[in-house]
Amino acid sequence: MKKHHLLLVGMSTFALGIAFTAEFSPVSAKAAQYHYADDIVYDNVYTAAYLQADYKPQKLYTTAKGALNKNGKSITLKSIYKKIAIRWDKKYAKQDLLYVRVNGKTYYKLDTNAIQKFNSWKENKTMLSPYAPSSKSKIVIQKGDKVSTATTWRKVVHYKYGTKTIASWHQKNGLWIKN
Repeated sequence: MKKHHLLLVGMSTFALGIAFTAEFSPVSAKAAQYHYADDIVYDNVYTAAYLQADYKPQKLYTTAKGALNKNGKSITLKSIYKKIAIRWDKKYAKQDLLYVRVNGKTYYKLDTNAIQKFNSWKENKTMLSPYAPSSKSKIVIQKGDKVSTATTWRKVVHYKYGTKTIASWHQKNGLWIKN
Protein backbone atom coordinates (compact mmCIF):
# COMPACT_ATOMS: atom_id res chain seq x y z
CA MET A 1 0.00 0.00 0.00
CA LYS A 2 2.76 2.45 0.90
CA LYS A 3 4.56 1.67 -2.32
CA HIS A 4 1.57 2.81 -4.40
CA HIS A 5 1.09 5.87 -2.23
CA LEU A 6 4.71 6.93 -2.70
CA LEU A 7 4.46 6.32 -6.42
CA LEU A 8 1.44 8.67 -6.62
CA VAL A 9 3.25 11.34 -4.60
CA GLY A 10 6.24 10.97 -6.90
CA MET A 11 4.02 11.28 -9.98
CA SER A 12 2.31 14.37 -8.52
CA THR A 13 5.66 15.97 -7.86
CA PHE A 14 6.76 15.09 -11.40
CA ALA A 15 3.56 16.57 -12.90
CA LEU A 16 3.96 19.71 -10.78
CA GLY A 17 7.55 20.00 -12.03
CA ILE A 18 6.34 19.85 -15.64
CA ALA A 19 3.70 22.54 -15.05
CA PHE A 20 6.27 24.75 -13.31
CA THR A 21 8.80 24.24 -16.09
CA ALA A 22 6.28 24.96 -18.86
CA GLU A 23 5.13 28.23 -17.29
CA PHE A 24 8.55 29.67 -16.48
CA SER A 25 10.84 28.21 -19.12
CA PRO A 26 12.50 30.67 -21.50
CA VAL A 27 10.94 30.77 -24.97
CA SER A 28 12.94 31.07 -28.18
CA ALA A 29 12.62 34.44 -29.94
CA LYS A 30 13.29 33.01 -33.42
CA ALA A 31 11.01 34.77 -35.90
CA ALA A 32 10.44 31.65 -38.02
CA GLN A 33 8.39 30.10 -35.22
CA TYR A 34 5.60 32.72 -35.47
CA HIS A 35 2.86 33.23 -38.09
CA TYR A 36 2.91 36.42 -40.16
CA ALA A 37 0.12 38.21 -42.06
CA ASP A 38 0.23 40.97 -44.65
CA ASP A 39 -2.32 43.78 -44.63
CA ILE A 40 -4.01 42.91 -47.93
CA VAL A 41 -7.74 42.15 -47.83
CA TYR A 42 -9.00 40.42 -50.95
CA ASP A 43 -12.17 40.79 -53.00
CA ASN A 44 -14.58 37.88 -52.60
CA VAL A 45 -12.13 35.78 -50.52
CA TYR A 46 -12.40 35.69 -46.74
CA THR A 47 -9.18 36.06 -44.76
CA ALA A 48 -8.63 35.53 -41.02
CA ALA A 49 -8.67 38.72 -38.93
CA TYR A 50 -8.83 39.94 -35.33
CA LEU A 51 -10.12 42.86 -33.28
CA GLN A 52 -7.07 44.85 -32.22
CA ALA A 53 -6.31 45.06 -28.49
CA ASP A 54 -5.70 48.81 -28.70
CA TYR A 55 -9.20 49.54 -30.07
CA LYS A 56 -12.57 49.58 -28.35
CA PRO A 57 -15.26 46.96 -29.16
CA GLN A 58 -16.71 47.40 -32.66
CA LYS A 59 -20.30 47.45 -33.92
CA LEU A 60 -20.98 45.08 -36.79
CA TYR A 61 -24.22 45.64 -38.71
CA THR A 62 -26.51 42.94 -40.08
CA THR A 63 -26.92 44.77 -43.43
CA ALA A 64 -24.62 46.75 -45.69
CA LYS A 65 -27.07 49.65 -45.64
CA GLY A 66 -27.04 49.62 -41.83
CA ALA A 67 -23.24 49.81 -41.78
CA LEU A 68 -23.15 52.63 -44.35
CA ASN A 69 -25.73 54.64 -42.36
CA LYS A 70 -24.44 53.47 -38.95
CA ASN A 71 -27.90 52.41 -37.82
CA GLY A 72 -30.06 49.32 -37.70
CA LYS A 73 -29.53 45.90 -36.13
CA SER A 74 -25.99 45.17 -35.00
CA ILE A 75 -23.83 43.04 -32.77
CA THR A 76 -20.74 44.15 -30.87
CA LEU A 77 -17.40 42.43 -31.45
CA LYS A 78 -15.62 42.58 -28.08
CA SER A 79 -13.10 39.75 -27.91
CA ILE A 80 -9.52 40.31 -29.04
CA TYR A 81 -9.08 36.53 -28.96
CA LYS A 82 -11.90 35.75 -31.42
CA LYS A 83 -10.73 34.73 -34.88
CA ILE A 84 -13.05 36.23 -37.49
CA ALA A 85 -12.89 36.53 -41.29
CA ILE A 86 -13.01 39.63 -43.52
CA ARG A 87 -13.23 40.43 -47.22
CA TRP A 88 -13.98 43.26 -49.64
CA ASP A 89 -16.60 43.39 -52.35
CA LYS A 90 -16.08 45.57 -55.44
CA LYS A 91 -19.72 46.62 -55.14
CA TYR A 92 -18.84 48.68 -52.04
CA ALA A 93 -15.23 49.60 -52.91
CA LYS A 94 -15.84 53.37 -52.82
CA GLN A 95 -17.48 53.15 -49.39
CA ASP A 96 -14.69 50.99 -47.87
CA LEU A 97 -17.19 48.46 -46.58
CA LEU A 98 -15.86 45.25 -45.05
CA TYR A 99 -17.75 41.98 -44.96
CA VAL A 100 -17.07 40.44 -41.55
CA ARG A 101 -17.88 36.79 -40.84
CA VAL A 102 -18.39 35.87 -37.18
CA ASN A 103 -19.54 32.38 -36.17
CA GLY A 104 -20.66 31.64 -39.73
CA LYS A 105 -22.81 34.78 -40.08
CA THR A 106 -21.94 37.78 -42.27
CA TYR A 107 -21.94 41.31 -40.85
CA TYR A 108 -20.81 44.63 -42.29
CA LYS A 109 -18.46 47.34 -41.05
CA LEU A 110 -16.95 50.45 -42.56
CA ASP A 111 -13.22 49.82 -42.86
CA THR A 112 -11.28 50.56 -39.72
CA ASN A 113 -7.85 49.86 -38.28
CA ALA A 114 -9.67 48.18 -35.38
CA ILE A 115 -9.93 44.96 -37.42
CA GLN A 116 -6.69 43.62 -38.91
CA LYS A 117 -5.25 40.34 -40.23
CA PHE A 118 -2.80 40.18 -37.31
CA ASN A 119 -3.28 40.14 -33.54
CA SER A 120 0.28 41.06 -32.49
CA TRP A 121 2.48 43.96 -33.55
CA LYS A 122 5.73 45.75 -32.83
CA GLU A 123 6.18 49.30 -31.53
CA ASN A 124 9.81 50.38 -31.52
CA LYS A 125 11.62 47.51 -29.74
CA THR A 126 8.50 46.10 -28.02
CA MET A 127 6.19 43.30 -29.22
CA LEU A 128 2.57 43.75 -28.13
CA SER A 129 0.22 40.76 -28.15
CA PRO A 130 -2.79 39.35 -26.32
CA TYR A 131 -0.67 36.21 -25.92
CA ALA A 132 2.55 35.18 -24.19
CA PRO A 133 5.49 34.57 -26.57
CA SER A 134 5.13 30.81 -25.94
CA SER A 135 1.63 30.75 -27.55
CA LYS A 136 3.10 30.52 -31.04
CA SER A 137 0.10 28.81 -32.66
CA LYS A 138 -2.20 31.70 -31.64
CA ILE A 139 0.11 34.61 -32.48
CA VAL A 140 -0.17 36.31 -35.88
CA ILE A 141 2.35 39.12 -36.36
CA GLN A 142 2.12 41.95 -38.84
CA LYS A 143 4.36 41.19 -41.82
CA GLY A 144 7.56 43.19 -41.60
CA ASP A 145 7.69 43.29 -37.81
CA LYS A 146 10.87 41.52 -36.74
CA VAL A 147 10.54 39.63 -33.47
CA SER A 148 14.28 39.02 -33.37
CA THR A 149 15.00 42.77 -33.01
CA ALA A 150 12.50 43.27 -30.17
CA THR A 151 13.89 43.52 -26.64
CA THR A 152 10.57 43.37 -24.75
CA TRP A 153 7.34 41.38 -25.14
CA ARG A 154 4.18 42.70 -23.49
CA LYS A 155 1.01 40.61 -23.11
CA VAL A 156 -1.77 43.18 -23.40
CA VAL A 157 -5.54 43.38 -23.05
CA HIS A 158 -7.96 46.09 -24.12
CA TYR A 159 -8.30 48.71 -21.40
CA LYS A 160 -10.43 51.86 -21.71
CA TYR A 161 -9.03 53.59 -24.83
CA GLY A 162 -5.83 51.58 -25.25
CA THR A 163 -4.08 48.58 -23.77
CA LYS A 164 -3.01 47.38 -20.36
CA THR A 165 0.04 45.17 -19.85
CA ILE A 166 -0.75 42.08 -17.79
CA ALA A 167 2.64 40.33 -18.18
CA SER A 168 6.02 41.06 -19.75
CA TRP A 169 9.20 39.33 -20.93
CA HIS A 170 12.65 40.52 -21.96
CA GLN A 171 14.86 38.94 -24.57
CA LYS A 172 18.23 37.55 -23.54
CA ASN A 173 20.45 35.46 -25.83
CA GLY A 174 17.55 34.82 -28.21
CA LEU A 175 15.16 33.66 -25.46
CA TRP A 176 12.12 35.37 -23.91
CA ILE A 177 12.51 35.47 -20.10
CA LYS A 178 9.46 36.36 -17.99
CA ASN A 179 9.95 39.51 -15.85
